[in-house]
Amino acid sequence: MIQAVINANATPLMPGFVLKGQNEQVQLPVLLHKPLELHELECTLVIADGDSKADIKIETIEPSPELLSAGFQFFPSEGDREITLSIRHKSDGVATLPVAPLFVATLALGGMSQVIYSVSLIGMKAQPAQPVCTVGNAAIVPPP
Repeated sequence: MIQAVINANATPLMPGFVLKGQNEQVQLPVLLHKPLELHELECTLVIADGDSKADIKIETIEPSPELLSAGFQFFPSEGDREITLSIRHKSDGVATLPVAPLFVATLALGGMSQVIYSVSLIGMKAQPAQPVCTVGNAAIVPPP
């Protein structure tokens, strides 16, 4: 699927896959699969399962060392299951985002099991404008 997006001349941005037990913390990287020339990228990370009582939350969200070493700054909002973030280069110009994790979210999984949480990026905006394709993934808590 990633190769098909690249072949369509778009840049795929995708959360990692998570399989962990209940009441655990897990690291969820968000990966860029093709270099991207830009000044700013904005999007919203959303964790959902269709159940408002689900017990999962985003504990922290941190930029990757690769993002920072490329000269980009990271500005996340606060939220439990939805965080809007902006990645902006320190200069006024365009720079290259590397093929690497851009940021890592630490998720706290609650006591529910047999749950599949969808992990997605929405509201993608790149400056200058260009095709960035977000691909969803999942955080799965299997039966004990």
